[in-house]
Amino acid sequence: MAVVDHLSAVPAEEILAFEHRFSRLRDAVYRWDVWAAAYLIGRGCSDDRFSDFTAGLVALGREWYERAAACPDALAEHPAVRIAAAAGDQDVIFDEIQGI
Repeated sequence: MAVVDHLSAVPAEEILAFEHRFSRLRDAVYRWDVWAAAYLIGRGCSDDRFSDFTAGLVALGREWYERAAACPDALAEHPAVRIAAAAGDQDVIFDEIQGI
C-alpha cells in the first residue's frame, strides 16, 4: 500500500501522470512473447492473469522490466522466478497490485 499512501498525499495531476506512465509501461509489454513467458511461469495464463503479470513486471523495477521487455526469456534468471519454480509457486509476478 506504499503506492496508495504516496499517491494520496500528492496533487491530482501527479496521480494522473502516474496512471498514464503505469498504463503506458503495461501496454508496452502486452505482447505475445511476454504472454508466452507468463504462460510458462504461471503454468497457464488467462487475460486477467496476464493483466496482473504486466502490472507485476512494472513492480519489479526498471532493470527487470527493461530486461523482460527486451527479452522475456530473461525472466527465467530473476531470483523470485527461480525460487518460485523450485517451490512450485505459480503466482510469482502475478500478484495483483491492490488499491490502484
